[in-house]
Amino acid sequence: MASRRVKAIRRPDWDLALPGLSLLTAFITLLPGQTQQWLRYERSLIESGELWRLLTAHLTHLNWSHLLLNLLTLWLIRLLFPRSPTLQPISFLWLALATSCGLFVLNPDLQWYLGLSGVLHGYLAWVALHLLRHAQPGGGLLTALLLGKLGWEQLLGPMPGSEAMISANVVVDAHLYGSIAGALLWAAQPKTIE
Repeated sequence: MASRRVKAIRRPDWDLALPGLSLLTAFITLLPGQTQQWLRYERSLIESGELWRLLTAHLTHLNWSHLLLNLLTLWLIRLLFPRSPTLQPISFLWLALATSCGLFVLNPDLQWYLGLSGVLHGYLAWVALHLLRHAQPGGGLLTALLLGKLGWEQLLGPMPGSEAMISANVVVDAHLYGSIAGALLWAAQPKTIE
């Protein structure tokens, strides 16, 4: 009986983090453009001490189609793979900060960035590796699709149509850094805790 309670506490069947993230990002998208600019990743302002932008950049989006694309993908992952790890605040924090730090250190020419796509790719990598480790259906396919997408983006640039969909350039390196952060998150977890 005790093991069931621990399991229920450790991985609840219901997950409030994703609905909370969805509501928060939707609320931020409703804010005036000037407020959103206060939240996005802007290199010069981060260099001058506005470090919150390393986190808040992932909560703001260019437009509704940008937000919906990211949120629908997060929800789809969660619905298709319900036994996979849930995106909790601490994992979101790690994926967001690792993605931003990757951009800050490795992309010094990048002046601004916003959106959940780096976190999304990190979560996708974490879920794919979890599925592989536990021999669950979809793990191999999900991993292959993610690696194929990352390879395409690094060699050829953004996926066709993605820039038109969000009306802006896609920062494909955020996808790569997020995926690496997700793989590190997976590697840091003992098999018994996943």
